[in-house]
Parts: sequence; structure tokens; C-alpha cells
Amino acid sequence: RNSVFRVFSEPSSTASSKHSSRRQRKRTQPIVPVDTDGRTKLAIPELDTSASAVASTLNELNASTSEPDWLYLFKIEDEGKGSPEFPTDGTAARNKADWEARWPAWYAAAVAAHKRITNPPKTNPYPVIKDASQKHALHTITGQLSAVADVLNTKALLLQKQIQTTNAAEAAAAIKAAVFGQATSADDLAAAKFLGAATNRATACAAAAIGKSILGDFYCLCTGSTNGATECGSGYAGTNGGGEITFGKTELTNLMNTCTKPSEDALTASEIAATIAEFSAALKRNNNANDAKVTLGKTMAHTRGAGANEICVTYEHHFTVNGKKGIEAIPWVINLRKAENKLLAMAQAAAQHAEITTQLLALQRQMDVAYAAALQIRLQTNQKAAESPNDAQHESHTTHKKQNKCKASINKTAAGCEAIGCGYDENKKECKNKSVKETAPTGKGETSTGVYCSKHTVWTAFMAENKVIKKHCAFQKGKDNEDDKYA
Repeated sequence: RNSVFRVFSEPSSTASSKHSSRRQRKRTQPIVPVDTDGRTKLAIPELDTSASAVASTLNELNASTSEPDWLYLFKIEDEGKGSPEFPTDGTAARNKADWEARWPAWYAAAVAAHKRITNPPKTNPYPVIKDASQKHALHTITGQLSAVADVLNTKALLLQKQIQTTNAAEAAAAIKAAVFGQATSADDLAAAKFLGAATNRATACAAAAIGKSILGDFYCLCTGSTNGATECGSGYAGTNGGGEITFGKTELTNLMNTCTKPSEDALTASEIAATIAEFSAALKRNNNANDAKVTLGKTMAHTRGAGANEICVTYEHHFTVNGKKGIEAIPWVINLRKAENKLLAMAQAAAQHAEITTQLLALQRQMDVAYAAALQIRLQTNQKAAESPNDAQHESHTTHKKQNKCKASINKTAAGCEAIGCGYDENKKECKNKSVKETAPTGKGETSTGVYCSKHTVWTAFMAENKVIKKHCAFQKGKDNEDDKYA
């Protein structure tokens, strides 16, 4: 169980020893809840992680609405060939500089998309979009939303690490240093590690030596030359230190047994600040020309003796040196301030994390609305999602698709090339970019017809196949002034 170190204020000099002891206990000032191994329970903010899967879901939907040639790059359907490791050849290898860092995330998205397509869950909020034009329009939206989500998710993960790992560890280390100085635990209590000097009590409890650790200051307050010479009460008997200092686990246990049990509530930044303020209020000041007499304990004589009624620690060094910073120059106070600042930083980071979570959940809702519209074939092909603030930095596989769609085609036949909007090279037996640019025909407020205008070179051929479709094509010359073509 945690124990708490406490600093004792000076009892009334006219009170009897019995009442004096009682008054000491009533007027103690709490310092830090900590156990003998230097562990303390910190008030680490709880984080809402309900949006932790939003980015991965949007990336999965971005993959599932992609063209087949993109998913084929990950070789998920080829048993034993798919791997999150970056490929050493092929299209991916040629784009290594841009793709390698993002490949593991893309691979995970492709695997998830393939699993949902081939083995959909019983409750599937994202069934396959069968209409080609709706799928294409939805892919534009998923690409934009996933780009924004990736940026936000990266920030959220960094904040989570800062809160739960970095700042928490630094705060705990600062508190341990405040309590134990350089000692790491109850098994590492060499006097020189928690006291500023270790030859004897007189040097350890004076001048610059004082204030190295809370434990060291308590040693000076609790350990006298006789059993009754102590400011710790509770029957504590500590008489070592008159000659040389010996202090170990037994002495620590005895000292900590004089403390009341603290609350098991986690330590907060405000409690640390309040504790330091209470400690400052407990100090006795007897100003002289140099403002030197700042004492904690029973005597104001600055003799720092080890006998009854003369045990104290004086912080004169910290009030007259180092620019008169007062208690803020005491080493263990400095460490408590570090812990306080880390706890404050954690609270600020938690607020930022909550804001990002709200934004991610909003992206999820936007995605769900768009997906539902696509399923009902009412998604307009010119619909756009919110622009990513980092579009320039986020190159999705849409760029690859535009540049390499024909080269990366799986079905390298005339029909297969035509199906993905590419031409067919009879000599090389592969797909190629068409000489005439095709654009997906859309009317105002209409969805795409899916008609490939350039498939036909004469009007009669087009009309024979598309009798019930409104005219969306027009004759135009090819780039090399070849025959008129219906495009």
C-alpha cells in the first residue's frame, strides 16, 4: 500500500509532549503518495478510443472501391505470395520512393477489403457496390476522406503515446527523484543517493546538502541523537547519524510507518501545486539582513543539532543563493514541478485527442452517408468530400491508377483492355493508353451512363447498341487527324 511522506510544522513550544505530538499530526503537510519502490499512482487521463478504427476502415473502403488492378498489386489472392513486405520488383518497386513507407498500411487495407468482399460478415455495413459508376464516384470520396483520416489518426496516436507513455513515464521519474533522489528503490538506499552529503548528520542536514530529496529532508527531521529527539512522532526512534550515516530498507520502513495512509486517489497536477504551497506555508521565516533564516522543524537557532527540541532543516542556501528563488530552488521541489508540468501537458494533450476523435467520427458519418447513397444508386458522380488539408503530401493510389492503369492490366486481351478504358496493342499483346482521351459522360444531376463512346467509329454502330441511352457522345478528330471517331 502507498505511504505518504509528510513535512511537519513546528508545534507550540508551550505544549506538553503529549499534546505536542497530537498537534504535530494535525498540522502535517502532505507531500507525495509513494510506496517504498518509488511508485506512485498518477492521474493519467482516460482517452476515448472509439475512433481508433476509423482511419483503417476508410482505407479499407478506399481499397475495396479501387480498380481490380490496384488490389492485384498486393497478390492477396495468390496463396503464399501476398506480403506486407515491400516488393522488390514490378510496379511497386518502380514507385519505391513514394510507396514504400505506406505499403504496410495499404497492404492491411487491401487484405481487409478482400476479406470483406470474399467472406462478408453477417452484419455488413459496407456490402459490395455493384454499379460501376457509383463505385467510381464513391472511390473519389473514400480517397479524400481516408487522406484526412490518416492525418488525424497519426496525430491521435502521437498524442496517445505522449499521454500514456512519454509524459506518464517522465512524471513518474520526476516524482521518484523528488522522493528518493538518485536512489531507485528501497533496495538502493545508499545515503549519498538521497542526501546531499553522507559523512554525518551535521553535514547532511545543512547548507546546500539539504533538499536533495524528500526522504533526505525527513531523515534530518526524524533522526536525532536520542530516541526522543525526533520531529516524526508516532514512536519513531532513530538515533543513527551522529557519527556516520547508516540507512537502509529497515530504517526506511520505520520512517514511513510514522506517516498516515494517503488517499488511494491518483495524484493530480493541482494536488502537487497545493502540496508545494502547503510546504511553503509550513516554513518558519526569521528574516535577517540576508533573509537567511528559513527553517522547517522545532528550532530557529540554526544550530541544526540532533538533540531534543533542536531538530530542524534550514533552506537558507536556497533562499540566499541561486537568485533567491526560494523553495523553487530546492531540488525535490524542482522535480515535483517537473511532474506537475507533465501532468498538465497530459491534460492538454487529452483535450486535443478528444477534439481529433470528434473529427474522425464525423468523417465516419460522412462516409456512411456516401456509402448508403451509392448502394441506392443515388450518389452523384460529381459529389466531392471535404478536401484534405494535406492533399499535396498524401498521394493515394489514384495517382498510380491514372499513370499505370493500362500497363498494370491483368486481362491483357482486347476485351480486357477495353473493359478498363484502355486500348489494345496487337503487336505487344498488351493494354495501352488510348490515343483519344475518354471522359466519363455525365449529365447535369445525372449519373454516368457507363457508355464507352470510342468503342464505335460510326453512328449506326453506336445506335444499334445504345438505343435507349440519351446521346452523350460527339464526333471528333483523333490526335493524329485520323478518321472521325464517335467519342
